[in-house]
Order: sequence, then C-alpha cells, then structure tokens
Amino acid sequence: KQNTPHLMNLSEDPSLNGCLLYFLPEGENVTFGADEKCKVKMKGLGVQPFMCCISNVDNSEVHISMLDEEGNEISGDAKVKPRVVLNGYPLKKAKQEMLHHDRLIIGRAFCFRVVIPQHVEEGKVTD
Repeated sequence: KQNTPHLMNLSEDPSLNGCLLYFLPEGENVTFGADEKCKVKMKGLGVQPFMCCISNVDNSEVHISMLDEEGNEISGDAKVKPRVVLNGYPLKKAKQEMLHHDRLIIGRAFCFRVVIPQHVEEGKVTD
C-alpha cells in the first residue's frame, strides 16, 4: 500500500491532523457521500447522499468527478451540484485530474490533502 494514492484529512487541531487515511485502490471507483452505498460514508454540514467519485489509474493518475443525488457522474455546469472544492475552486469539469498535495474539500466540514506517492518517485513534485 505504500504506493497507493490516498486522501489524508486536514484539521486545525494538530492532534487530529493526518489521523484519517482513505486509500484509493487501483482500478476502483471510490464514492464519497452520506448514502449507505458510498464506499466512504460521511455525515456533516453540506454532505449530500452522493458527493464525488475518485478513481485511481495505475497509481499515477487520480481523477475526481462530481455525482448527482442518484450517484451518477455530472458535469460542472449542472444546475444542482454538491460542494466539492479542489485547491480553492469548485470542480468545473466532468472529470478532473488531481495532483500530489492538492487540497480537497467535500461539503463544508471535510478537508483532505491528496497524496500520490508515485508523483514524488517520478519527480513530478518534491515531497
């Protein structure tokens, strides 16, 4: 699992920062939201039944897409969309690539750092 991309929680409280790791297995779509069908179930302010889906391709490419209330992928120009923010900007594309150390906010209560170890190994970024 040392090469598997994952999300690491961010918190103002130093004792809680980095305590939660959500691994993104290769070839799997990991869904986030309050619905029981989601792989990562979240309850909190602004969290809808389905928020987003993250996919890992070969442990080097990680993509995120927003989901509608049924769990289907939607584009950034949809009228009603969940609050998913990447590096301070709401998602705009149907599918967007994430990079090592990107910041992801889901709803209003969950903040994560994207960790992609292979980006460091390939020299795309420094850790």
